[in-house]
Amino acid sequence: MTAIKSCFLLLLLITLCQFANIIYFRKTTNSMATSFLRRPSLDQFHDFNPDLYTYPTKECRQLVPECIPKQDLLHQYGVAYPHINKYTQTECCANHELNRAGVLFAMAYFGKQLGIPIQLDGGSLLGVLRHHGMQIPWTEDGDLLMVIDEVPAFTLDNYNQVMLSVNTSPHTIKLEQQLGHKFSVVLRNDTEWNKGMWFRLYVNKQHHFLDIFLWKKYPASNSVAWKTPSVMSIHAFQIEVPYSMMLPGKDCRFYNTILTKGCPQDAKGYITQLFGKYALVGPSKMDSGFDNIAVMKHLRKKQKDIKYFMFWESLWGCGVLCCLGAILVQFKQRNIAFDTKLYTKLVCFIVCLPFLPALAWVAYESRTAAYSFGVNYEKALLDLVGFGSYLSW
Repeated sequence: MTAIKSCFLLLLLITLCQFANIIYFRKTTNSMATSFLRRPSLDQFHDFNPDLYTYPTKECRQLVPECIPKQDLLHQYGVAYPHINKYTQTECCANHELNRAGVLFAMAYFGKQLGIPIQLDGGSLLGVLRHHGMQIPWTEDGDLLMVIDEVPAFTLDNYNQVMLSVNTSPHTIKLEQQLGHKFSVVLRNDTEWNKGMWFRLYVNKQHHFLDIFLWKKYPASNSVAWKTPSVMSIHAFQIEVPYSMMLPGKDCRFYNTILTKGCPQDAKGYITQLFGKYALVGPSKMDSGFDNIAVMKHLRKKQKDIKYFMFWESLWGCGVLCCLGAILVQFKQRNIAFDTKLYTKLVCFIVCLPFLPALAWVAYESRTAAYSFGVNYEKALLDLVGFGSYLSW
């Protein structure tokens, strides 16, 4: 019986090692998103004071104080971000002043004058949440969204006329006099996939623009966890969030102005769903959206964890089979009777045992957790085995 006891002890040791591997696998789920990106703490952003920085003009300091000198950005964030390395303070001052004017015009014209739900979107919303109610220093344009069929004045039947009314409305002239810039709206028709639902608000004719995306309420699709209605971006049908997360809009601060219902009801939840939960912690290698290099690093990190888990799972399976095989030989040598079918089921169960908690956790997180860059283990595994390329877009 000594040989049998030795096999059982070896089996127990392998089991403990394998469960240690599962604990590590679980831990990396939470830690991997920050393992390859240097992210400053939000504490570095709490006490922003423009008096600590130099600006090329008085207007830049007053209107867009987030446009700090490049060396200060590099000191805060490091040199690992290509978009920060390309940043110039003068361009930031020029572009962000126009972005600010464009946001104020759109909110006043579409929101206040026409009563249409309009909100900050994408990088503009992230800037408000993460950069003291201002803009992300290294972004160039602005992002807005408007929701169709929420009010009679803006429906699928008349949205095009409403959007283009900016170009002929007397109210536009009044706002131009107040804001000191010229505004016009055009339909972006240079791509087939936008379905006529992507407009651009130009500031000072063709000099600078903000993107305006049109959204609409739909029944929740089968691919989401919630059963309540969704609101989706019509131009590409790629972004789906709960209706209650977006509407009714919520007041938010944009510089020294309160935008009435100018942000989603759950702005942080929306940004988390759109860009990942770490987008609010600090800058990433996203410019104002996804960055393919960062996505690939994140994807390969998850695939490395999958390979690591499968390697140890294979060793676990081989160890189990060897130990149980040795036990089987000892039983035969001692003429000990055993049930072959039961023994086979037991072997299969023990070999597959580590999969159960790992798969259960992955399934749970796939339904509940927001992943940085939209990458989860399911997508990483499909890409790894060749059933789909995550970067097909």
